Amino acid sequence: MAHINQLLFIYKTDVNNSFAPFIGAWQWTIGTDTFAIVFKKITIVYSNLRN
Repeated sequence: MAHINQLLFIYKTDVNNSFAPFIGAWQWTIGTDTFAIVFKKITIVYSNLRN
């Protein structure tokens, strides 16, 4: 069984909450193979501190 030790990060703007039903942990198992993935909703705040 192969293990992938890389973080995949994709940022999509979701102003309509279209992705809300998919947030959480998902797991599929077929025989002895398991695939698990976690979708998180994050907020990125930009601020301009210059005067």
